[in-house]
Parts: sequence; structure tokens; C-alpha cells
Amino acid sequence: MTREGFHRPTWRLALLASAVFLVAFQLPFVPFSNPAIRAVSGGEGLFDVRPFYGPGDVAAALEAFGTAGRRRYLGFLAADAVFVGCYVVGLSGLVRHLGGVRGVAAPRLLAILDLAEDATIAALLLATAPPRALACLAAALTVAKHAATLSVVAVLVLLLARRRRPRATEA
Repeated sequence: MTREGFHRPTWRLALLASAVFLVAFQLPFVPFSNPAIRAVSGGEGLFDVRPFYGPGDVAAALEAFGTAGRRRYLGFLAADAVFVGCYVVGLSGLVRHLGGVRGVAAPRLLAILDLAEDATIAALLLATAPPRALACLAAALTVAKHAATLSVVAVLVLLLARRRRPRATEA
């Protein structure tokens, strides 16, 4: 790491690794992928990608997951923790590269919310009878994570727009 941030190859490799994870999470032959979890749980997918869910949705999904689905979902959460590390390094480096030092907070907030969501979902998956409050917390963290994802996209769009805008030359 340099004084200015991550070395250029580091954040670029982290973005590449993030893309690999995104693809792997959609491949049916990867045991912890969304399609693999859906296959063993009668079509129930990850809480992580749903826009919102309530305690009733959580109870139904946990029942549908069964032991095999819960085990696979826990595998997904372990892989997701590595993914979070990759995307926070990659997106923070990209924001710095685009000149938005203050915008680095957005990917970091996203990572914190994502890890908190993952920990809460893991607690749901491991509990025999998860409390309603835990399901509500997981749902709220999922919504917050999606909002933080949109904030990262907004930061990147604003930084790109600022770079594309022609600078006024002094006469």
C-alpha cells in the first residue's frame, strides 16, 4: 500500500476477483451458488439478493432450505466474506483512482452492512427457531445494503461525470 492508497494492480485485481465471484455465484455447478441453493430448496434463493423480505418469508425459506440448503447457504456466506474483501479493496481503489478520496467511505459502508447482513443471516440459518426480531434485523440490513450499493454506484457515476466534464480554460 502506498501513501495515496492501494497499488494500482491491487485494486484492479480485486475488481477482477469480484467479477469472478459474481459469475461463480450464478453457476449451477458451484455448490454454494444461488442456483445450487435453489435446486435443493424447492426454488428458494438467497436472502442477500431479495429487495425485501419479512419474518414470514424467512420462516418459509428456512423450512424450504432444509439441512442441505442451509449448509450450502453457509458456504455461500463464507465465500461472500471473501467477495466483500475483494470488492471493498477494488471499489475503494477505483474511487481513489477517479479522484474521489471522500467517496471511499461509500464502499466501506457497503462492506460493513454486507458483513453485518451475512452474520445475521448465518445466525438465522444456524438457529432451530430463529426469533422474529432477528429476521427483521436481517431484512433491514439487506435493505440498507441495497441502498448502500446504490450509493456506491452514485459515487462512481458522479466521479465519472466529473472526469468527463470539460474543464474551463482560463483566458
